[in-house]
Amino acid sequence: MRAFSSALHRYRGGIDEDAQWHEIISGGEQQRLGFARLLLHRPDWVLMDGATSELDEAAELDMMSLFNRELAGVSLLSTGARPNIVLFYDRILTLSRSSSGVHLGESAPLRGDDDRGPRR
Repeated sequence: MRAFSSALHRYRGGIDEDAQWHEIISGGEQQRLGFARLLLHRPDWVLMDGATSELDEAAELDMMSLFNRELAGVSLLSTGARPNIVLFYDRILTLSRSSSGVHLGESAPLRGDDDRGPRR
């Protein structure tokens, strides 16, 4: 939660202001605010595309760990380009293209049974 408070502290009193926030706050702060919205709304499903791409590895771990703690009942479908993102999931689906079309495959995650990420 320290990531949320440090990002919002700078904008206290002004966060409700109409502004070009995408030009004011960093990409990482925008992504942290997205996770804060998840905590507020607690949806049944979350679809994320590169939702941690602007975060360093420690902040990514903090944000993704929310799915084990505060968002444990949420179903998550996520895409990402970082190699370590696979450590957060129980199932990994891959799409591959061949001359006969697109194929869906499933593989086991690379992580062990520690509590590093969401269990889907």
